[in-house]
Amino acid sequence: GERIASEARARWSRGEVPDVRRLLEERPELRRNRSIALELAYEEYCHRLKAGEPVDPDGFSRRFPALQRSLYMLIVVQNLLSADPSLQAPQQPAAWPGAGEDFLGFSLIAEIGRGTFARVFLASEQALGGRLVTVKVMPGGGNEAAILGKLDHPNIVPVHSVQEDPETGLTAVCMPYLGRATLSDVLDHVLSGDRIPQRASAIADLAVGVGQRDRSASRRPVSVVRRGSYVDAVLFFAAELAAALLRAEPALSADRVAHLQEHSLEVVLPFLWAKNPQMRIIPIAVGDPRPHKLGGAAAKIAEVLTALGRDVSIVVSSDMNHFASDAVTRIVDQKALDRILALDPMGFYGTVKEEGISMCGVLPMTLGMHLANILGAKKAELVAYATSGDVNNDMSRVVGYAGVVIE
Repeated sequence: GERIASEARARWSRGEVPDVRRLLEERPELRRNRSIALELAYEEYCHRLKAGEPVDPDGFSRRFPALQRSLYMLIVVQNLLSADPSLQAPQQPAAWPGAGEDFLGFSLIAEIGRGTFARVFLASEQALGGRLVTVKVMPGGGNEAAILGKLDHPNIVPVHSVQEDPETGLTAVCMPYLGRATLSDVLDHVLSGDRIPQRASAIADLAVGVGQRDRSASRRPVSVVRRGSYVDAVLFFAAELAAALLRAEPALSADRVAHLQEHSLEVVLPFLWAKNPQMRIIPIAVGDPRPHKLGGAAAKIAEVLTALGRDVSIVVSSDMNHFASDAVTRIVDQKALDRILALDPMGFYGTVKEEGISMCGVLPMTLGMHLANILGAKKAELVAYATSGDVNNDMSRVVGYAGVVIE
């Protein structure tokens, strides 16, 4: 794959107009290395922009059905990064190791994934009889390994070892090899058609197909993913994520009763579904009022989400102050919103208590702000505020409502 890509880039540098779709048709073996195919498609997009061609990211991505979702997200994210210098990636190493090379005691067999900050290889560990492992190579990967190493659960990939190369500053994080299929592969496959598959075997077949050359991968699809419905499989994976959260934080518990009388979820769920019918949720009801417990739970949830390695949105559902006059409600709500917009969870918690603000979701909002800060939130924006008086014109007794986006 690398050789074909290098030859294509050489031709492009000599003036040939890139046409990656045709290249994939002529060299179908290139499709087996999804990372390289995705990289080439993105380079074609950049060539077109540089040539002055108006290129629509969505329309361009649709030219590559097997890569469509991942390619679109790559274009969008790169556009955001280029627009904000503070988000630029750290300086990359002068030379990455490649397939066929030895690195820190590992024989790198094939590259199975890459991103802005890391490359992932199928490798054999020479000191342990050549067993197959996954090696993630990145600058300064010790922090990620430290987070993953503390988590011990069947649904969280464990870390075998971590080593650093003092010459290059690259870190090798060694993990079990579980096959090549990724969540992006599944989503690209599932969402490329007009309809969602009916059977879970669509996921299992993809996992086996992507990893068909890797007979020694240490995990095979479980029975529900081989025989159940597609919904069964999605619920199975959601349950695995929930189990990982419960394992990581003892203060969390599986409690069906806690959700029976909690109406916030049933209110917000239709709006989430309308925005994204394919979304999946893990509902969490927060009832412990101790601030240190809220912060601790947020830290453990952040560890699980970091280990998960995918984008997850956190939604907190709550009203603001209620049953005071419109004028009073707007004043006290603004005090709470000021602390939210400052990304100050403990200041927010204290303000609500000191001012007697009667918002129902002060606890999940405090936890959610802690979680956002741990995951690297940079700003909060108030996108809407209103009271019930704006609708029914009764300003004597209102409920406040606000919409805030933290990112």
